[in-house]
Amino acid sequence: MASSDSPLHGRRVLITGAARGIGAALARRLTERGGRVALAGLEDDLLAETARALGAPWWTCDVTDRGRVDTVVDAAAEALGGLDVVVANAGIAAQLPLVGGDPAIFEQTMAVNVLGAYYTLRAAGPHVSHRDGYALAVSSLGGAVHVPLMGAYAASKAAVEALGNTLRTEMAPSGARVGVAYFAELDTDMTSRGFGT
Repeated sequence: MASSDSPLHGRRVLITGAARGIGAALARRLTERGGRVALAGLEDDLLAETARALGAPWWTCDVTDRGRVDTVVDAAAEALGGLDVVVANAGIAAQLPLVGGDPAIFEQTMAVNVLGAYYTLRAAGPHVSHRDGYALAVSSLGGAVHVPLMGAYAASKAAVEALGNTLRTEMAPSGARVGVAYFAELDTDMTSRGFGT
């Protein structure tokens, strides 16, 4: 049980892509430290299991659906009595050559990773635009290190970095802060499924 003097005690946090991997681990960690989390993602069974263990509300949310993202963000803010933090974490990865690869894979990667982050940050921005507010855009080391077959992922994560850096300046007058997270290769389901293609 987290002590009430934890800096995360009572902080209201919405995490996308929270069914597994980084999102689910972050939700558990924040709850252990006194945060109050709300979860959004695509895999109902996994989301429900994580949410039940944490006593957290959850919603099915395809982050490429702007209307659904708006609805879920507002519902999370209502359920938690406001939002202090949003983590735009939902993402996918797949390998493909830029020449000769399936354009649908590139398009889907951009839709989830870039538009999904944008829709999430856009919808949550008004809720976290306060002195204790914080938005985190989850990028990747892949946004800076560009290797063969990873063009779609690298381009999408470079775009997420740009969104986060731009939002930081735009939200500064409200007192809210914005961060960009850069992970290297982690042992998650996304890594094994996406980079094993």
